[in-house]
Amino acid sequence: MKLRVSLNIARLDLQSLSLAVKCFETGSLTSAAPLCNMSLMCASRRLQRLEEHLGVPLFYRRKWGLEPTQAGLVVSLRSIEMLQLLDRLITDAVAAPGPIGDVYENCGRKKRLSLLNAEQNPSPY
Repeated sequence: MKLRVSLNIARLDLQSLSLAVKCFETGSLTSAAPLCNMSLMCASRRLQRLEEHLGVPLFYRRKWGLEPTQAGLVVSLRSIEMLQLLDRLITDAVAAPGPIGDVYENCGRKKRLSLLNAEQNPSPY
């Protein structure tokens, strides 16, 4: 029987998973940190917290750099797949056609929103 570990998925952030991927690809935390726009200290803490949240070490720390553990290999490869899928999600969402016709704001009053106006003044959100 396989033991299932209880994990709070909210603790797995995309930036930490992306850092693990860069560590896997470069073999070095020193090289991976700037690629993720992090200082070395911040990257080191993030990687350590990711390992704590997962409950397994992801990399062996060697003199010459990082070597992935079996768990590190699994996390890195699955994170690559997940980040690629997320990139496709964003690309497809941006490329999706916008609404056609009249769009109404629903906040207790009827107010017609102009699609032309919304396209000329896009929301910052």
